[in-house]
Amino acid sequence: GVYLWWLGNRTVLTEAQKAEEARQLEIKQAQEARRRMEEQIRAVSTSTRAAITNAIATKKAPLATLQNSEIIKSQYTLDDIKIAEKETVTTREVYKNKLKNVLTTFSNNLSGDETGALVAYMENHAPEEFQIILNSKTNLDNTIKALTGMLVPASASFLHIQLVNSLASLRQIIYNMSQVDREPLIATESADRRQKAYYLVLTAIGALDRYLQNPPTTS
Repeated sequence: GVYLWWLGNRTVLTEAQKAEEARQLEIKQAQEARRRMEEQIRAVSTSTRAAITNAIATKKAPLATLQNSEIIKSQYTLDDIKIAEKETVTTREVYKNKLKNVLTTFSNNLSGDETGALVAYMENHAPEEFQIILNSKTNLDNTIKALTGMLVPASASFLHIQLVNSLASLRQIIYNMSQVDREPLIATESADRRQKAYYLVLTAIGALDRYLQNPPTTS
């Protein structure tokens, strides 16, 4: 499963030594996370390709190209979000709390391992497995809608867009996986990219977290 940590009140370390220790620890954790992610991607690639090969051979499922798959919005710009006219300590605090609520809701509604559900569905066509994928897309739809509907401080707008776009890219992947009956090859190729997409979401959340720990000086 994927575990999202969200924004909350944190003690800002002001001592240079502690800050450096924290930075070194973050580097080590990022390296370890990337190593685990790469292992998981390799494992997923093996299992999903084996499943699709079997599906094509036994069910004569038609091959499809990405051009035939519906493309849903996966790139957002500053025009797609609401930027606050004024930025103050208060508006940033409101933004921080709203963002925490949105990400907490997203985390609570994570439906499970979509890749595992895809493989299981291809093997036995159990509707409950397919529902995991559909629930995941709905969760992403709702999260993106909430993020694009909230007021964003100008100084956070770039990082906010990065988060929205990382979620939107993940949504496209999950949507492609939901098309397994119609386009099984696209679905499984997309599943191979799922883990990395989640990693990029976590990276975007981490960047916003660091911004909110040390925001620009504003009256």
